[in-house]
Amino acid sequence: MHGYNAADAAATAFREYLSLDKLVTGIQLERGLSAAWLSSRGTNVEAKNRLTSLWAQNDDALQSLTRWPTGDGLHVADKALQSAKELSVHVNTLRAAVISNDMTFKQEIKEYTAVTSALMSWSLSVVVLSSTSTIWPMIVSNAALLLASDVIGIQRALEITLKTLPRKRSLFKLCCWQISLVLSIH
Repeated sequence: MHGYNAADAAATAFREYLSLDKLVTGIQLERGLSAAWLSSRGTNVEAKNRLTSLWAQNDDALQSLTRWPTGDGLHVADKALQSAKELSVHVNTLRAAVISNDMTFKQEIKEYTAVTSALMSWSLSVVVLSSTSTIWPMIVSNAALLLASDVIGIQRALEITLKTLPRKRSLFKLCCWQISLVLSIH
């Protein structure tokens, strides 16, 4: 009976990890499309339409979570969010600022990356199994892929913006900023 309970708990934790993985991937995509929207100065209708659809998917993924970090909650930048509802409010505030072009491209990347980083950090604590478990190496590998995809996503968002910048001087400044951002986040 004890083995069954442990297996059931592991399966439940793994499903939660997969839900978090889906949410992180969705937020990463949202960051890239938001960058496309901001860099177009609100003229990229395709990006806005895709964002609207993605928001609904990400909201569903967030609502599907059955756990939340204990103690201080989820640390997103300088905020400690105590529930999925608080994260939803935070993300919706970010979305409103993006759509109304009330933030810079740099702020958008920084804010979304803070969310993805917090979720990725939490995801590693969701499934705690022994190092001899066959699932654990898969989870660690997947977490490493998520981290790599986060850096790639930042670079993809920056590339979208580079295509919209009028001057080479701006390109140089953005490349310097990209290097410092990637190094400071990870």
